[in-house]
Amino acid sequence: MGEEAEEIRLLRRVALGDEEALLALYRRYAPRVHGLARRILRDGHEAKDVVQETFLRIWNQAERFDPALGRPATWILTIAHKPLFFEEEGRRSAWAGTTTWTASGWPRP
Repeated sequence: MGEEAEEIRLLRRVALGDEEALLALYRRYAPRVHGLARRILRDGHEAKDVVQETFLRIWNQAERFDPALGRPATWILTIAHKPLFFEEEGRRSAWAGTTTWTASGWPRP
């Protein structure tokens, strides 16, 4: 059985409540999810939280995975990336809103 077919089977098992299947997906994808989160957030501790949140979402949403619409890797990394994008956008907005800029374009201390 190919790797992608195995991952589809694992996601189907997760949708049925199989914790061992979730653990198998975690072992395969946690390092990739952590790396993605760390690159975006630039914080290792927050990246660990993202890994936990991602796999909780996978546990709760596995029945939504449709292999006709995409690969398991794409689905899993999209679940991880979406909240990161909005979180990072929120950080930039909050930072921009709290900084006073001078006429010369430099932030005021």
